[in-house]
Amino acid sequence: MNSFTDSLQSRLELALQEIALSSGNEVEKALRSLAAAETALWELKSFMSSYHFNSMEEEIRFFKEIKTGFSKEQIFYTKLLFIENHRPTDNKASLKKYLRNLLKGIDLYYRENQAFYSYYKMSRRDMDEQFFVRQAQPILSILPATRPDLDAHFGNPYTLKLAKIQAFERLSGYLADLLDHVATNRIQNKSDLFWSGTDSQFVELLMGLHSRGAINHGALNFSQLAEKLGNRLGFSSRNLHQIVKNIRSRKKDRTVFLKQLIESTERQMDERDF
Repeated sequence: MNSFTDSLQSRLELALQEIALSSGNEVEKALRSLAAAETALWELKSFMSSYHFNSMEEEIRFFKEIKTGFSKEQIFYTKLLFIENHRPTDNKASLKKYLRNLLKGIDLYYRENQAFYSYYKMSRRDMDEQFFVRQAQPILSILPATRPDLDAHFGNPYTLKLAKIQAFERLSGYLADLLDHVATNRIQNKSDLFWSGTDSQFVELLMGLHSRGAINHGALNFSQLAEKLGNRLGFSSRNLHQIVKNIRSRKKDRTVFLKQLIESTERQMDERDF
């Protein structure tokens, strides 16, 4: 399973990177990225339809980490497409109100799912065997009822909820950064900076920069660097150390994104001037 899912994740990350570089605006990027994420999910579902887990640990990892990683991309770009399509263009006041209402909606979702959100934030594992398995049953304090249309073999309501939380974390960073630009009379344009890659790509790049001491002569520890650079680029992840663990445990290639950067840079050098 790991070989297939690692390869699929790498292909999705590369596709999202190329889309981000070649898209003319946020709507186009969101639409194309959503299509790429959904294609990857269909491939994953097809593979898992005949797959039997070798252990409870493997099953939990799939529903808690692997599938969540794909689902959160689908959710993020679905929401981003809606947000950009309905974004007010008449005046700054309307845009600020629109962005603040969206952020309030995200905060409301966290509060409505406080028990599960706390479980995630605290990196708990004690209920993983109840949450992240096939045919997971609802727990009234966490999930009042399951969806009857959910594929019990591939779908998992807790995976969906976790993916939504992680997508919302990323989305809130994007919205907060945009709101800051609007509030300071600097509506976001091509010169403004925000992270448009995946979470694992950001962390992999961060690991490279930290290992070389390329920022502040290496005076910052990894968590400090992640927080400061993440704030500047509108990136927020409460699952930072889990992402690092996942990158370290990759079987085939642990520096997928860094190698992609080298390849795309060399290709761009050959094709055009900077």
